[in-house]
Amino acid sequence: MNQEQEKTLRGRLVLLAIVAIFIIPFGISYYYFQQARQGATWGMTNNGLLISPAQPLQEFSLGQVNDKKIGINDVRGKWTLLYAPAMPCDKACKKNIFNMRQVWALLSKEAYRVQRILVLPDVSGIDDMTVFLNNYERMHVSADPNNSLLKQLPTIAGVEEPLIFLIDPIGNLMMAFPQSLDSAKILSDIKKLLKISQVG
Repeated sequence: MNQEQEKTLRGRLVLLAIVAIFIIPFGISYYYFQQARQGATWGMTNNGLLISPAQPLQEFSLGQVNDKKIGINDVRGKWTLLYAPAMPCDKACKKNIFNMRQVWALLSKEAYRVQRILVLPDVSGIDDMTVFLNNYERMHVSADPNNSLLKQLPTIAGVEEPLIFLIDPIGNLMMAFPQSLDSAKILSDIKKLLKISQVG
């Protein structure tokens, strides 16, 4: 092998090493992300309830309440905390909305990867919540009078309703948090998922 061939080979090996540095960590994190969606815990504990297998959401259309209409594409590319309480919103309902904000705020520099959506069955009663919701300006508030999304949310036997759902960046329902669960435990689960996944 002459000097020119050695130089070419060395250049190719350096290029392969650079590519591997970027691809291998992403591949590992994506593998664990897929495992989490399918219910694997690989020795970790979770506080929320895993939806196994993860349930892909179908097309839906939520009416605009506070900022924009929301469809399936709006829950792709980010992790989404979704809450769909019955109306009127009682004390437990308001506590869940508060917990969602606490989780989002405590994610700190990772907060941009997570969005919050409040889905109301219709707009009746929204006026009674106006003052309360003024404290949650970065949360999307939508209505689903046609039941296009609400009918897709699973019920879990023996679990207190309504649930806060976690949707992965691909658009799958993958975890549910009972309203009795405090924000610290929800935060713990989401931090684990964000740590092992570079998706979203």
